[in-house]
Amino acid sequence: MTVKPDLELSLHTSADTPASTVHLLPCTIHATRPAPVASYFVPQAGAELGTLEATLRGRKLVGIRPDLYSYGAVIVEARRDNNDDEEANELATGRGPIRIATVAKIDDLVVWDHDQVPSVHTDDNFNLLRALEYAWLASAIHAPLEPPPAGAATSTAPSATAVPAAENGE
Repeated sequence: MTVKPDLELSLHTSADTPASTVHLLPCTIHATRPAPVASYFVPQAGAELGTLEATLRGRKLVGIRPDLYSYGAVIVEARRDNNDDEEANELATGRGPIRIATVAKIDDLVVWDHDQVPSVHTDDNFNLLRALEYAWLASAIHAPLEPPPAGAATSTAPSATAVPAAENGE
């Protein structure tokens, strides 16, 4: 008896994997169909250095491009691979393994907020910015150490001094 896996994961990217810019908007749009977004959503340089501005449904948005610290990110699609019928291929219907595959790699990320620069301190909805703070920390921890400049004096003293044990009458 051959047992097939319930989940097949393929997160490989190649030169032909399309690059994508992801915009994290402070709203929900209840649609899953293609839309001519580039015709209506046109970000421009903002008033503050390093920011972008745009309008969406009449509301001003201010965006920033957070640093991804050379970490890779991809957009994935999950499907049931039971037949070629598009409607029957939804996850909730049909049988067969769920396939998760890379659709695009994230080349650029823009985080938007209403009327102000997005920050980890402005709203509880910016968990992504909080997570990227840990990416910064991880990149700092794993970065190679730079050697001291030539001719600089190096210290041979220990970095911490020993603290004598407290006398407690023992």
